[in-house]
Amino acid sequence: MTAGEGHGCFPERKQRPDTGDNDLVRRLVASIKVISADRIQIQFQSGIVMEQEIGNE
Repeated sequence: MTAGEGHGCFPERKQRPDTGDNDLVRRLVASIKVISADRIQIQFQSGIVMEQEIGNE
């Protein structure tokens, strides 16, 4: 099996690969908080918390 082939466990995606699956994101993420103009804090349903720097373009 090549890298591009599926295993049959996931249905074929009709979305572009660079777009997210909103339903999946909503299930995984508990909250997103704005810490400052260039940082956010993401809390996942599992309890993991991470901070992420965001670019101001």
